[in-house]
Amino acid sequence: KYNGKFDMGWDNAREQILQQQKTLGIIPENTKLTERIDAIPAWDSLPDQEKSLYARQMEVFAAQMEWVDLQIGRVVEELKRIGELDNTLIFVTADNGASGEGGLAGTFNETYVLNGLQTPMAANLRAQEDWGRENTYPHSVISSRANTAVASKTISLCTGRTASKPRARSATSIII
Repeated sequence: KYNGKFDMGWDNAREQILQQQKTLGIIPENTKLTERIDAIPAWDSLPDQEKSLYARQMEVFAAQMEWVDLQIGRVVEELKRIGELDNTLIFVTADNGASGEGGLAGTFNETYVLNGLQTPMAANLRAQEDWGRENTYPHSVISSRANTAVASKTISLCTGRTASKPRARSATSIII
C-alpha cells in the first residue's frame, strides 16, 4: 500500500504533510515549515541506494501508524460500547527511528546500538526488504518503561493517588 509513497523524499514529504495539516485545519494557515537542520542532508544530495532505504523506512513507519490507528479505533469503539469513552484518556507515542542512537541511517536491528555499535549502511541495505518485519528489530527510543511511567503519572494526576508501582505489565492495560 505504501510502496513508492515516499520516493519523493523527506524534503518534499515535509512540505506535503505541512500543506495537508493546513488543509485539514490541524495547524494555522500561516504556519511556516521549519528549516531542515544541517545534520540532515538534502534528499537530492543522497545516493540512490540511500534514498531507497530511507523511503522504505518511511513506508514501514506509515504502515505501522495506520495499524496503530486501526487499533485505537477498536479501543474507542469498545469504550463507546461500555460507556467509558468520556472517562478515558488515550495517549499515542511514536518513533520512526529518529533517535540519535540509531544514527542518521537508523538501524534494522537495535542490538547493534545496544552493543555500542552503529549499524553499517551495507547491513541496513541488506535488511531493506524485511524492514519492519518480525526478523528485524528497528530501533525505537520510546520504551514500554517510559510508556508505563507516563500512564502511572496520568493515573496519579487524574485520581489524586500516587502509584508506587504499576500492577500492570503494559501501559495499555494500565489505562484501559
